[in-house]
Amino acid sequence: MAGIKVPGNFPEREYGHCVLGNGVDLLYVDWSGSMSFKDQINGIFGYWYKLDRKNSPYGDPVPLLRVKYCLVSGAGPVEIATSTQDFDPSTAVLSSSITAEPFRFIVKSFLTQNHLFVLEFKFQEFPEDGEICFALDDNRITYTRKYVDRLSNPVRYSTNGKRIIAEYQQTGTCKFSGIGVMDVITTDKGETEISNQGRNFPYLASNIFIRLKGLKNGSTVYCVTCVMDDMDSQDYREKVFQTVEEFRKKTYKEIFKNHTTFWQNYMNKSEVNISHDIDYLYKTSMYLLKAVQFPTGAIIPSSVFPNNHGCLVYWDAFFDEMGFLRNNKFTEAKKIAEFWLLGLEKARENAKSLGFQGAYYGWATDFYGYDQRALSANQVHFNGDISLCCWKYFQYTGDIEYLKRVFPVIKETIDFLISGYIEENNGVMQVKPCESLDESPYNRTSDTWTSCVIIKGIESIINAADILGEKIELETYKKIHKGLTSAIERNCKDGILFSHKDFGSLNTGSILSLIMLDGIKNADYMKTFNRYVDDTQEQIGLGWGHSSRMRCLIFPWAELIAAVFLSKQENPDAYYHIDRAIKATNSFGGIAEYIWIHGLISRQWYVSAHGTFLWAIAEMLAYSDFEKIVLFSGLPDDLIKDGVSFKNISIQGNALVSCRVKKDEISVSIINQGDKELKKYLYFRGNKVQINLQPDEEKNFTLRIKNTSTQSRRKK
Repeated sequence: MAGIKVPGNFPEREYGHCVLGNGVDLLYVDWSGSMSFKDQINGIFGYWYKLDRKNSPYGDPVPLLRVKYCLVSGAGPVEIATSTQDFDPSTAVLSSSITAEPFRFIVKSFLTQNHLFVLEFKFQEFPEDGEICFALDDNRITYTRKYVDRLSNPVRYSTNGKRIIAEYQQTGTCKFSGIGVMDVITTDKGETEISNQGRNFPYLASNIFIRLKGLKNGSTVYCVTCVMDDMDSQDYREKVFQTVEEFRKKTYKEIFKNHTTFWQNYMNKSEVNISHDIDYLYKTSMYLLKAVQFPTGAIIPSSVFPNNHGCLVYWDAFFDEMGFLRNNKFTEAKKIAEFWLLGLEKARENAKSLGFQGAYYGWATDFYGYDQRALSANQVHFNGDISLCCWKYFQYTGDIEYLKRVFPVIKETIDFLISGYIEENNGVMQVKPCESLDESPYNRTSDTWTSCVIIKGIESIINAADILGEKIELETYKKIHKGLTSAIERNCKDGILFSHKDFGSLNTGSILSLIMLDGIKNADYMKTFNRYVDDTQEQIGLGWGHSSRMRCLIFPWAELIAAVFLSKQENPDAYYHIDRAIKATNSFGGIAEYIWIHGLISRQWYVSAHGTFLWAIAEMLAYSDFEKIVLFSGLPDDLIKDGVSFKNISIQGNALVSCRVKKDEISVSIINQGDKELKKYLYFRGNKVQINLQPDEEKNFTLRIKNTSTQSRRKK
């Protein structure tokens, strides 16, 4: 990338390729607006992936094809000199303004919901002897097996008229066959031809390309590519050609409008206006979660790039659901919760094979609910996380029919943990030794987070059974609830809630437990948090925990969990931790999983962090429980007075809150979307307003901003 002006929405940060996704396809696009060049951070080229297409159950998605172009003048191939890029997450369109002397043009790149990748080139300058060549390529030689899986069979290339056809096939443990078709259209009298000789196309594996010459200044060119296989549709061959042909029949404007309208309708369900960086990352996070959510509801922790945790579903899905729930994306949140129904029968078999009751979901699950690592990990808190995930959706929506469907998951995941991981000696109850969420190599007795999710799970079972009229062993559940509550209290020492029985350093499990559990006896919440910060502080931010094997400069996910906690404490330092996390992004706002101790980014576009970011923003703006709503609970006063607003932040009880600050007044709107009366108190810096809303009722009112000194106590 030498000599290239670093593109992206945050050009001061390390460049990372842009991600275009539709829930099945996920494209890794470089500064050309296509997949022509190498990502210097990860050392790989961009590719067309499909989220569940692998060459082994544990492997990452297989890179399928590359859409690339080359500029040629009389002297030969022309390199890109500058590229200035802007990705608009509200429309899922990447715009690249490119200079490659003597060429100058703008290319818009987007991916439709029907597997069509569209490139629109608008040339400001096109030399008389210039050409632009397009290729549908594999170029597998750029990868090594150390970092990425490959297709098992070579791609077969051919032509049909003036289109390039690439056929791929995967054999072995994972089987699929597919096809990619590329078509190029120009609006003027430029000459288009299929060529396999003549001009040099650098690094082309197929040696087949579409050659376009005779263009002029002002010319427009469209390159459209569709990739489908038999996992998309049994008649994928016909559909690929139909989709490409449809582009010729419809106008570009129509296809572009349909694409942007889809994303705008999704994005407009909620909105925040705080600062440029936060506002952009809010939209980017909303986009990314939707872009990587598979049709079954499954959602992955990170994107599809090498070393991606096998592109499986982990406990992280809980954070993504909270991001959806708190920001009025109920359809997507429901998909995550109901996803667990797909694997319920297999989970029951797992539990039975161990001699336990209930349902045992493994540590990692594929996109169809089949657990891939059922017996290979001892982080059994995963099952409590699933129960919590299913219950949370009901808390926000009150959907009884949904609750009926997922009640077996809520109950049986907890029944498994009770039957397999609860021990009682001399009247003392606790969780058996298991691995904590910090992925330390040690099994810990009475792990705090595992205990927490069992406690919350029991509460969910009791409440759900009462609502549904289900018979349960109520006294047994109450006894275990009481015993584990006492166990968590015993994990406290000098007011600090430690992460397990034997104390030691804290990990994120302590903070998550304080977020989920109210009123833990013996626990000083802020004292615990301050000790947690001391125990996990790395060079530039919080880490996962010093007992963990994952040492780093900063772990943005931990910063965002801290922000959720502080917002619940009505502490404006929440903003400080959000601000620190968003500085650990790539040039397009993709949050890293880690920045390692040597300074390199690990796993850009880490979805779990983006989901937690959305949760943290909602908590910061409108913290809520069943009794109250606290406006701007985690935001310093100086930022509030600068003029902030938000629209349709969801709160428990199926209601939406909107707010706009103007001078010394706050305009508030609350809508009750549920079928029951909404009763809460609304708080803001000394203001207290009682809210009583009937179903479908909306109330608007104004609050005065009093002079206060609630500021963040940390440096920005």
